[in-house]
Amino acid sequence: MLKALRLAGKLGIGKWSLLVTSGALAGLVGWYWWQTEEVNDLLPIKTSPPRFTEQLRKKFPENKITVEEEKQKPDSGHRKSHLKIKSFYGDERGSIEAIWWNKSKKVRDKVLVILPITGDGDPGKFIARYFSVAEGFDVVQILGASRKGFLDYQEFQSASHLLRVKNVVRDVDYFMQLRVSNYLQTIAWLKEEKGYRDVYVLGISLGAIEGSLVALDVNVRAAVLVMGGGDLAEIVMTSKESFVIRWRLALIESLKKVLGRPLQKDEALQFLRDNFSEADPLRYVGEVNPKKILMISAKYDETIPWKNGLKLWREANQPRLIVFSTTHHGIATYGPAILYHVGRFFSAA
Repeated sequence: MLKALRLAGKLGIGKWSLLVTSGALAGLVGWYWWQTEEVNDLLPIKTSPPRFTEQLRKKFPENKITVEEEKQKPDSGHRKSHLKIKSFYGDERGSIEAIWWNKSKKVRDKVLVILPITGDGDPGKFIARYFSVAEGFDVVQILGASRKGFLDYQEFQSASHLLRVKNVVRDVDYFMQLRVSNYLQTIAWLKEEKGYRDVYVLGISLGAIEGSLVALDVNVRAAVLVMGGGDLAEIVMTSKESFVIRWRLALIESLKKVLGRPLQKDEALQFLRDNFSEADPLRYVGEVNPKKILMISAKYDETIPWKNGLKLWREANQPRLIVFSTTHHGIATYGPAILYHVGRFFSAA
């Protein structure tokens, strides 16, 4: 401290100014660590057959993708290609479009697959550039809002009987499984056709829920799940995200209408658990090796509630978990810290 004061004197900096500045910096660092928690209490790994990937093969036995690659103009020194990925199962909602980013003149050994991200200003594009330039990845950025075709409350308008209400809910379940199946097919294509040795996955919000299922694939070396969660029925019934609330209210009104009576406590929740469960990560993530997963959560998340993030963490054999004391949308303010943790985790994987 005395040396610092002498140096400050030589530079013409008053000792009180130095002390105030030092105190402010120390406070900032302390605030950051206070906002961040890390949990590393690993349970023994559960071992069982990869039920989810086997289930997808049975549900979509003919699923093979075709990829149309269209080269685009370079962007900030990156070679770019627009990928149109079409599934054997022609459901439009399961189709994928992506941007393949490559900074070097040849394909690198590792590629990062960024699952769809919602948000203003195309955060996926920024993340793709960062990992290409700073971390040495090729990047496949899957485009589109992650909730495209997901939880459309207008589907309930034609639900005139109970079976139709069930089918609306089951269709969401089917759609999530089809999307994940197509992600896995895309990852297999990157390894087999493009020749990548290692595939990494980053999922945020709904992308993290789907990413927890993608991480079960043996082709995935490591995955980071930002604000994911498990128990999809409970998430839908408790989330404070506006489009989820609209879908939930439409479901409740449809059930009242077709049943002809008020719903009993938790009846809608049980209805969802009975009809929206095949894509729920909690059924499968016990199979995953926790060493290949990093979870990042927001402690005051009201979109995918914190308690559901903890449920996913426990069932996934308690992988490394970093918690920020913020909300679902507020976590964007921690962007640099999150990129730092993700980069370190992938480097060590």
